[in-house]
Amino acid sequence: MSLAKHCSVLALCFCSIASQAQITFGPQYEEKKAEAETRELNLMNHQFLDRQRAVADDLLRSKLGRQLHQTRNDLYLIQRMIDRGYLEGADKGTLQAFGAAIGDVYAHENKHLDWRVYEDELGASHAVCVDDTQHCIFPMTLLSRRMQVGVRPDVVKIYGNVLESIKPHIPRLPYSRDQ
Repeated sequence: MSLAKHCSVLALCFCSIASQAQITFGPQYEEKKAEAETRELNLMNHQFLDRQRAVADDLLRSKLGRQLHQTRNDLYLIQRMIDRGYLEGADKGTLQAFGAAIGDVYAHENKHLDWRVYEDELGASHAVCVDDTQHCIFPMTLLSRRMQVGVRPDVVKIYGNVLESIKPHIPRLPYSRDQ
């Protein structure tokens, strides 16, 4: 092989390697992905949820003459509000207030679920989480995300589906039937 041909082959190899290399300047910074964490609600979080409950409860009282009790019966009341069109065109905050009411049902009907603040790289959210885990339900947006795109949700069905999806993470008592 002649020297000229050898140089052109080397140059070709160098060019193909160089075209694949990434040139960077300055110190390299590796972005660390923080793991999600949950924490207990603080006073401000409790006050926020109380205001959300009040919005949903006030609207239920004015439209249906009923109030929230943090039981599964609340799901049927919320469904009635949707079916009668009282929540059509409602703003995001109002829809999320009814999401908070659904979250209360999760937390009060299931002893291993509690309201917490879920924090990840995207920010903090109110969530109902399984005790001592990072497995959470985000009820605040269960209705609002669906209704804002025109979907009429089946509240009881959504409640059941979400509960089934998180059930494997809920601690079971020894010898319980759910195993």
